[in-house]
Amino acid sequence: CFTCGLALEMDKGWCKGNQVKVQTTWGEVIEGRVFSFDSGLELLYIQQQSERQQVSFRILKISAIASRQEPTQTDKNQLINLQPVDEATLRQRETEAIRKIQAKSRKIGKGVTPEAQRAFNAIENIYNQTEWQGSDIVVMKTVVISSPYGPEQCVISKPSGAHLLKVVQSILVDTQKVNK
Repeated sequence: CFTCGLALEMDKGWCKGNQVKVQTTWGEVIEGRVFSFDSGLELLYIQQQSERQQVSFRILKISAIASRQEPTQTDKNQLINLQPVDEATLRQRETEAIRKIQAKSRKIGKGVTPEAQRAFNAIENIYNQTEWQGSDIVVMKTVVISSPYGPEQCVISKPSGAHLLKVVQSILVDTQKVNK
């Protein structure tokens, strides 16, 4: 393992390409080839290959390893060669993930009771154009529900919303029954 260069890597046997089998502090047994070892962060990167020849990677903090079998030296050429990362695609995926998280967080009322949140969730399951505006629930920009979020607190902002009002009130009645 003289190609590793770092004393810690040589001492622990975390040389690139070595076959390793470790047991984590939570009891999981992980087996694969050392893909990389970061002595600064004390992270071990293990390349695994499934029976269907699919490659995956596990990243373990060295402190999470409870025990290990002595590593077996193997050929480094058996490791997968990673392709360059398309940063534009990563930024796009990150932007999309952030957008989804922000949309999900807008569905959580700030400073409202659990009952109010359950009422919101029940309505939002049927009408996805439901949102919080401060502490009020607004359904399809037509029905506004104020605290304490019962059928009596529903008001329509458009005359064409009479039918929607009745449906929302019905949902709130059902939600109140469940909350009791």
